[in-house]
Amino acid sequence: MSRFVRPETCRLLLASGESLTVKKRLTHGEQRAAYARMSVAGPDGRRIVDTLQHGMALVTAYLVDWHLLDDDVSIRGLSADELTTLLDTLEPEAFAEIRAAIERHEAAMVAARAEEKKTTTTATPGADPISPSPYASAGVSSGSVIST
Repeated sequence: MSRFVRPETCRLLLASGESLTVKKRLTHGEQRAAYARMSVAGPDGRRIVDTLQHGMALVTAYLVDWHLLDDDVSIRGLSADELTTLLDTLEPEAFAEIRAAIERHEAAMVAARAEEKKTTTTATPGADPISPSPYASAGVSSGSVIST
């Protein structure tokens, strides 16, 4: 199991026979950028999720291209801001369908990654996962000693 995300895409089919090309997985940087787009700074400086931006941030993070039957609009290579502007011109139902497909994809990838982690072991066979403290066998306390 690699710790690095390979730049892979996959195709998601929509009910109408149209399709989306999406990133299979997000990198840490792509995920961080999506989190930044879906949150605002609160009065105390902490980040607060803006529920109006959550779906848009998720879609713009994953969506690479699409193949819509009635329109020949390419989105490949658009920035997140350019893609947001274009997505804002869709019918609400069309955006909801795209968002739902990407949310299902993301959930499936999270589940697949969790399953992959279960089947991959990183410990050396026969080695204890945690080494005992050198003081454990000697009976020495690591706390304060009070002498009387």
